[in-house]
Formats: sequence, structure tokens, C-alpha cells
Amino acid sequence: MKLGRSIQTQIAAHKVEAAAHALSAITVDADKDWQGKSISNFKNLELITGGYVRLEDSLANNLEWSGIAFEGTAGEDLAQFQTVYRTNDDKYKKAKADDSATMPVIAMAVEAITNNATGLFILFGWIRNDGFTLTAGQPAYQSAATAGVVTTTIPPAATDQVQKVGIALTAKIAHFNPTYTVFVKSHYGDAVCSETEADNKIAADVPATIFAAGLVVEATGEAGQLLVKEPSNAALGDFQATPATGTFAQYVERVNDNDLNPTQYTSATVIEQYAEIDFGKLVKIDQWRQFGHDTNNENGEWKIEYYGPDLAWHNWVTGIPTRKTDWGSMTGGAEVICSKARLTCEVVDTGGIGSMIIELEVYHS
Repeated sequence: MKLGRSIQTQIAAHKVEAAAHALSAITVDADKDWQGKSISNFKNLELITGGYVRLEDSLANNLEWSGIAFEGTAGEDLAQFQTVYRTNDDKYKKAKADDSATMPVIAMAVEAITNNATGLFILFGWIRNDGFTLTAGQPAYQSAATAGVVTTTIPPAATDQVQKVGIALTAKIAHFNPTYTVFVKSHYGDAVCSETEADNKIAADVPATIFAAGLVVEATGEAGQLLVKEPSNAALGDFQATPATGTFAQYVERVNDNDLNPTQYTSATVIEQYAEIDFGKLVKIDQWRQFGHDTNNENGEWKIEYYGPDLAWHNWVTGIPTRKTDWGSMTGGAEVICSKARLTCEVVDTGGIGSMIIELEVYHS
């Protein structure tokens, strides 16, 4: 008996020592099932190439969820799966899209939380509610009618805040992934439109800071996705797409009509008369050439100006001599970004009826 107790005591001591050093000595050489248990007070998780964190999205039971969670304090009573915004006193209250003070949605309560109590919220994840009747792929928005509720209908009022907060995965499961960009409908008109139409309107209404930086915004064709990028290189077709306008003495639209017939000329008879070509978008240009007219004495001068991202006109090439009926050589200029170009008379040619030109080309090499 004495020997038995001694053995039991030694075994117990070894168990205690093993427990104390278990994490430093453990070797994981195969997939491990943690049996639904938690690991708490964990400092760092470093993933190797190909490593990942998997979140369960095939939720089997009603009111289940998975996601990236945090603990927060409720500023009012919250029900499970209600959307929330963060208040100035660091609490979370139900979001509502008819009031900018209660937007944007930044999280969702995944359990019922009473006022001033701490509970779980997710920033990103999946939820299941068997009361849902969703269509897979259907976008979800913060409701303007009911606080904390998500709807599949874009809020209707002109002053409503429009924020996409997720998308339907199945009829009962939704992916919560709020975008923090919120649009006010009145900025783009009162009419309700499709998401793709909204993207096109937003892309057309380029913010001044983006435009001034020489960048362009394009609709991608995918709802909710816009592309910010550098302008494309201007092609000759871009230069010829829209007939020129301006103050030339006659036939200004002929300057970029791709017609070299000598009768299809245009001319400037006064200094500062111009022909303006609108590319219809921001583009890059770096070369030009002109096709003159035989009546020129080649003693006039043109300049080419460009309309830059700063919404101002700038000289690009100056002192360009007028010429006879043939193409001048393709001449390089500094690469610039512009949305329009102008051919402007600096000195009037003494031949014929002023400075005459049949065709101009400005584009990128």
C-alpha cells in the first residue's frame, strides 16, 4: 500500500509538470481537432505560405454565425443580428439610413445585448436566419425605415444614406461585409436606379481631388465596383471621334474630320481664333502633325494648347509654322494629360484667306 501511494504521488507530480510545460513541448505533426474548444490570451499567429484562417459559411442551424468578432458595449438594447454604428461615447447603437448621425454601419451584434452591457459583434462574417427569404447574390443595404435592420431594397428617399452591408449567400445565409463608403441619393438625383447605373453616374461625377491628380474613375460593369486608374493613351480615333468646335473663321469641324481633300479646309483670320477638340475623357498625348494648304505663304504660326487635370488651359507646343498641302512630320511633344486640345492662331498667314489647314492630328505614340 505504501509503495502504491508513492507511485501514485510520483505519477501525479509528473502530470502536473507535464501540464505546466505542455505548450512549450507540444509537437503538431498532423491535423488536430480542437473539439470545439477555445484558445484564449493568444498573442501571435504567423501563417506560412498557403496558410489561411477558415471561417465557416455553411451554417447548419438557425441563428448560427461565424466571423471576425470583438467585444463592445451596447448603447441601447440590441437584438441578435442588428446592425450598429459607433457613438461618440464608444458605444454601439442601431444604425438607420435616414439619418447621417446614425451611419455608417460598422458592425453587427451576434447576440442579444442589453443597454450598457458588453457583448459580441462581428466586423465581417456569415449569419443564418431561417426567417430570411433571400435570393443568392442579392445585395443588402442598411434600412432607412427600421433601425438595425438590413433590407434588399435601396433606400428610396432622396436624402437617404445608401450603404451596402452584405450579400445573400443562400436563401437563409447572408454574408456581412459592410463597405464604409456611404452615398447620399440626392447627390445623384432622386430617381431610383440600378447599381450599375449608379456606378456610371458616380464615375461620371469624378471627385476633384482624383481628377486633379491626373487619375480617372471608371465603372467596371460589376455592380458596386469602380476602378481608379491612370488615363489611357489617346488614339487617333479618340482625337477624331468628336467634331471640333471653336472660333475659326469657317468650317471648324473640318480640322479633325480625317478628310484630306483640298476643298475641305478651315482657317483662322484673326489671332487667338481656335479649333477645340474634346476627347471626352482624360487621356495622355505626346505627338502631333498638321496637313497644310497650298494658299499658305508659310509665315503664319499656330500653337497647340491642352486642358489639364487642373481645369486650366496650358501651352503645349508654340511657334508652329503654317505649311503647304502635305503632311508635316509627326513631331513629339512632352507627354501631358488632358481632356481637350486646341489649335490656336498666333500669327496670321499672309496668303489666301488667313492661316489655312486641312487636317490636324494629336494623339499618343
